[in-house]
Amino acid sequence: MVCAMASQDFTITLDDETAREVEALAHEAGTSVSDLVARQIHRLFQSRQARQDAPSQLSEVDNRGGMVRWTREELYDRWKG
Repeated sequence: MVCAMASQDFTITLDDETAREVEALAHEAGTSVSDLVARQIHRLFQSRQARQDAPSQLSEVDNRGGMVRWTREELYDRWKG
């Protein structure tokens, strides 16, 4: 859910078919087109932030002893349990 905070209005232009599809998606989700678009943009920024954070998170893994490597047989044994 998008947190309530100061907002700014934007105007976008869509072709008729896309506009109808977006309106239908919003209706199915029980929300407005504006809220649907805002949520998608929020998810886009979260995904972008996660990609930017990934290299530092990977270096933390390396600093804790490196990558864990298993043989195929070890993985099978773990799965078979």
